[in-house]
Amino acid sequence: MSSAPFDVSVVAEKLKGLMPDKTLVFVGTSAEYSKLTDLTSAPTPAAYVLLGKETPNDKPTGTRQSVSVNFGVVVVARDISSQATNIQNVKQLANPVIGAVRDLLIGKTVQFIDGVRPVTWVGGQTLGFQNGVLVWIDSFQTQHFIGSR
Repeated sequence: MSSAPFDVSVVAEKLKGLMPDKTLVFVGTSAEYSKLTDLTSAPTPAAYVLLGKETPNDKPTGTRQSVSVNFGVVVVARDISSQATNIQNVKQLANPVIGAVRDLLIGKTVQFIDGVRPVTWVGGQTLGFQNGVLVWIDSFQTQHFIGSR
């Protein structure tokens, strides 16, 4: 048992299951997402898993504590043939990707360790749209335990 922050790389590994059928062509974490400076040259469709807020669920009992974890999955989709103002074309490409990500995560556990609970969907929204590139984020929540037994 560890007191380290939730490891989103396990979520990223799970999302890589969508790569063989090309639902996603790239999966990364905040390290890769922070390097994106030009979305028009980013590999798409892509997903980036970002750690959000961790909050305690209850007062610690002994040396172990339950923690709610929020994380986001940013989906970047591009329609090369679309006009910069036509978001509907890109949404038609992005919606199946967003749906596949949700289907892969909602109700599932992302780690096979003691204490991790199934993932729930919290919400989603468009982060941006420019030059035929749509950036969407879905927020998810799970629970894990920190501390020692």
